[in-house]
Amino acid sequence: MDRLILRLPSKRLSVILVILVAFGILFVKALSEGWFTPREPLDLSSEPTLLFFNRSKGCECVLVVYQAAERQIAAWPKADYSGANLIRIDLDHRPDVGRQFNIIRVPAMLLVDSNGQVIYQQTEAVSDKSPLVLVKFEQAIKDYANEK
Repeated sequence: MDRLILRLPSKRLSVILVILVAFGILFVKALSEGWFTPREPLDLSSEPTLLFFNRSKGCECVLVVYQAAERQIAAWPKADYSGANLIRIDLDHRPDVGRQFNIIRVPAMLLVDSNGQVIYQQTEAVSDKSPLVLVKFEQAIKDYANEK
């Protein structure tokens, strides 16, 4: 009888410990997913604005394309898209912005005005090594500047 009484508290303690560990894991996952990060609205005040949508997570096959797009943007000289503000958006952390602009696949890039109206967009990857056609965005920026 004494053994039964001694085992009950340790079982309760084990259950409580398992529950605490489960909540700890959920909390760490919530932090890494950005659940507690404030969702600030996009600053589209400087027009036109380039919105570059990408992801940081996925299988190895799509990570190749995501990283190639990141390299393309990093190597893109600022002078080539002068007059446009470039905002990087990770859909893993900001799915709300993806829904706002109806972005389903990445990498994708939009050229928008200060009202968020799309001027030019590319929502399909052209190739795995060079998914974005940046010269078309350069031309769209020039055309938009000439219209204003």
